[in-house]
Amino acid sequence: MATIQQTAQALWPQFAGHSEIKSLLEKDGRTGVVVKAELFHRPKGERPFAVGVLADEKELKYRQFALEKYVRLYHRPEHRTSTESRNETAQLYSGAVRGTTYIVSTSGLWPDALDELFSVALLVAIDDLWLEAAVKILQRAKNPYARAISTMKLHGLVS
Repeated sequence: MATIQQTAQALWPQFAGHSEIKSLLEKDGRTGVVVKAELFHRPKGERPFAVGVLADEKELKYRQFALEKYVRLYHRPEHRTSTESRNETAQLYSGAVRGTTYIVSTSGLWPDALDELFSVALLVAIDDLWLEAAVKILQRAKNPYARAISTMKLHGLVS
């Protein structure tokens, strides 16, 4: 069985090359993300990991944001996404999503709705969310890229 990190690595090329996403990433030179994924009912202090290619200083910054988003969502069990507590003025961004058993937090993309989309796609890819639930979460969060998830191949990414 593939690890979450292996699945995220396999998902990244498809995500970054998606027709609705590629130009946004290229415009800002975004080439990777940092992901924090952990069982929310039994956290073990799993370390965030990089996906794609990131400069060291970017990886450190995105690691800090991924951790902040994860912790913020973890401490708000009534929330499904970090979008519900987003506050750009306070540098509290979207990107963490609560699945059935995991919270996945992604940082490194702009707009941050893309971080949220990657988190949701990864939750579907690891079978922690049904696609229908993922679409509803993105629609509820008013994610402008919600439509993209329906055209991604999210299962069988790693053998």
